[in-house]
Amino acid sequence: MAGRTIRVFIASPSDVAAERDALAKLVAELNLTIAIVAPEKQIFLEIARWETDVFPSAGRPQAVITEQIGEYDIFVGIMWTRFGTPSGVAGSGTEEEFNLAYESWMKRGRPQIMFYFCQASAPPPGSSAAAEQLLRLVKFRQELSEKALVWEYTNHDEFSDVVRPHLLQVLKRAMAVGKPAPYDVPTIGHQTDLSFVQSAMEHLAAEYNRIRESMPSGDVRTRQMENIVTRMRTMALTAVPLLPTFSTSESPGVRLAAIAILQVTPQQEYIEWLGSRRSELQPFMVYHTGVALLTSARALDCIYGKRLESEIRESLRQLGDKRNTDRYRVLMNALEELRAHCPDL
Repeated sequence: MAGRTIRVFIASPSDVAAERDALAKLVAELNLTIAIVAPEKQIFLEIARWETDVFPSAGRPQAVITEQIGEYDIFVGIMWTRFGTPSGVAGSGTEEEFNLAYESWMKRGRPQIMFYFCQASAPPPGSSAAAEQLLRLVKFRQELSEKALVWEYTNHDEFSDVVRPHLLQVLKRAMAVGKPAPYDVPTIGHQTDLSFVQSAMEHLAAEYNRIRESMPSGDVRTRQMENIVTRMRTMALTAVPLLPTFSTSESPGVRLAAIAILQVTPQQEYIEWLGSRRSELQPFMVYHTGVALLTSARALDCIYGKRLESEIRESLRQLGDKRNTDRYRVLMNALEELRAHCPDL
């Protein structure tokens, strides 16, 4: 069977460079996951962006970029405070790239268009030019919202967690016959695949336990533990059948693996289990439980909204006056996302 390459094009102004790099890293993670758990699908994600795919050439710069990038399957637009500089035929390069993608989608039904807006706070504009950038950005977003469903994310570090489940949905449609519903549990083709994933997850869980017990608290330890959670998430799509075993484990690391799975593939059966993780003694795990609740607030059907709201509010209540913590902030974000997703709650 011939392989298939799915090209992902990133369009953005210069102020979201971190998100551009994060998306490239996420694509690498997803390729590793596919290679491990579904090699027979022979699907490969490829990032297309001007920094790596364009060489110097004569002509209008944006036209040169468009020609050299070529066709792609997924358009990911990202904006924060800048709109960009005029391209010659549009208000900015990003706007021109979106217009071309949208025109293609109207004619051929592709590429898949995914547009994200960062909601992180920024200093007030320091010049009239910066103020003009914001005004043009607001106008563009209003126009864009009439053509497509746009998405928001709270801060730069959160971008990967927001876009990951969306890319997974697109991948599932590419890998399956028909059009599966969002967050369906994937079918494991061979028991050996699941055994391999379980072994890999348990190895990461043991590494997490060792790091937490042997290293002093601080940024270095946190970064190493975050790396473990990221690696767990790369296998989450296939590890869903392990949730009943992982969620009841005595090992903190294995329970963290269950949380990582639920960050990628929210499951309504585990809403109360996630809420009960507020009793965990490890702030790191409590924070990642909040991330899983945040993902659930965005993704699950609103018929589960009351259950989610109850667990989020109780977790906030138990945190008490610890408002200047990542744990509190991620739970507040989850509550706000739930209200936006399910306004009738």
